[in-house]
Amino acid sequence: MSSTPSAPAPTPQQEQALREPPVPVAAKKLRVNNQRAVSATLDGTTLTLEVPAADKGQIGFVTAYVGTSVVPIGGAIFDKQRRLLVDLGNLADTELRLAVQDEDGKLLGWYQHEPTVEPVAEELDGTETVSPATTPTSASPKNSAPVGALDGVLSGIGVALLFAAWGAIALRRRGAVA
Repeated sequence: MSSTPSAPAPTPQQEQALREPPVPVAAKKLRVNNQRAVSATLDGTTLTLEVPAADKGQIGFVTAYVGTSVVPIGGAIFDKQRRLLVDLGNLADTELRLAVQDEDGKLLGWYQHEPTVEPVAEELDGTETVSPATTPTSASPKNSAPVGALDGVLSGIGVALLFAAWGAIALRRRGAVA
């Protein structure tokens, strides 16, 4: 993790503070009401986090929440635009949350990172190239609708009940005919 090139150089006091990160915020405390409009742009594996609640020259510490794992990323100094650079490395293709705290451990906000899938061009009979339509994605947790194991189980139960009802109707009709 690093400061942007336009961030001020850390003072000796800030250098010391950067070596002592705060205790990460509990994952259950990352709620929509304390996201605080943190936004980000991804360039390769480098994510630029923009944190409106931060001040220029303030220290920010970033922690990644991947599933049930908590991964401290590091600390850096915010630039004039309240930005930090985060090298996600192999986490760039992983869905995760990034919490940003100040040096005292106060949550400045957090960001929901969802990996983007680049459309792949398909070749049709060697003459045309068609790219599949892309759908816009949002970092908002409101827009996600995960399909889990429970959805599959409930669908299976529904299909089983449908077949049982058809079987009962068929048996009643046979009894009425005979």
